Amino acid sequence: MDEDAADTPPSEWQGTWDAITEVLHERGTYDEWIDEDPEGRDPHELLTLLLQAGAQVDPNIIRLDDDRMFPFDVSLQALFKYLKWFCTAGPYKQSGKKGGMTSADGKYIFQFGKRSDGGLLDLLHAEMKRLNALNKQQLSPRDQGRRKLLKRFLGGFEEERAWLLESESMEVTDAHLVFYEKNGVMKVHLDTRLDSPVSMRALYPLRSNDGSDRNARRLSFYVGMRQDEDDSRPKLEVETAFCLGSCGGVVILTGQGCGGFPIIPRGEVFGVVRGRRVFVWHEPLNNRMPLNGMRATFVFSGKKV
Repeated sequence: MDEDAADTPPSEWQGTWDAITEVLHERGTYDEWIDEDPEGRDPHELLTLLLQAGAQVDPNIIRLDDDRMFPFDVSLQALFKYLKWFCTAGPYKQSGKKGGMTSADGKYIFQFGKRSDGGLLDLLHAEMKRLNALNKQQLSPRDQGRRKLLKRFLGGFEEERAWLLESESMEVTDAHLVFYEKNGVMKVHLDTRLDSPVSMRALYPLRSNDGSDRNARRLSFYVGMRQDEDDSRPKLEVETAFCLGSCGGVVILTGQGCGGFPIIPRGEVFGVVRGRRVFVWHEPLNNRMPLNGMRATFVFSGKKV
């Protein structure tokens, strides 16, 4: 493909790559890399500037909603303690089911979806029904606290799922909740569930007992190619990547160019790109972001309807 590049007429996508190199700052490598825009511009603002510079990109593939917060009022510490008990010693553990919780290297992930959670969401609803059937005399103080927490969590879950359908035309198919005990545990990666133009994701930071700001910088975005086009576990080629800024708060992503759906298709741009696809990557809570205590993000996945 490279040998024929000189004889290949300019692609309509060349303008998108030219805008990327003009508007964005290079990410850099090793100790010189950046995880936020030096001029303080957020991802949506940078995407808007790319469009103005001639890129074929929809600025709404990354949208920020600083005013929208997850609608239940429960701390992430209390929720983590309960869900971990539920999966490792409580009803989910006793059911013998698997897949609802995974943990590794400072992070815990709880799945809530028919295809991926091994029945966790159904068992949480069953536990809520059991606790609601008990009268006040039958409920221990611990069960009263658990019922209150479950009511807020499950009620908020359904409320936000309905809001996303009504306000964003997003049909939620899966959800997961990630707890971080330290930063740097998730590297730069592609959001591979955003694999078509109609794919969508909504990310919500949970409230912490330490009073931390849920709008604080939490996600960094980059534009670049895979090191290996056909690797099933793709890694960003950092030497040719650009920084797309960082943000916090509620973030809504679409598959119009984010994650596993390319912002520039294969075989369209040569030179440094060498005919490869160009993607939007992201990195949560890297080592340069302050993390005092646990943090958590609730993620809804679905599609535009």
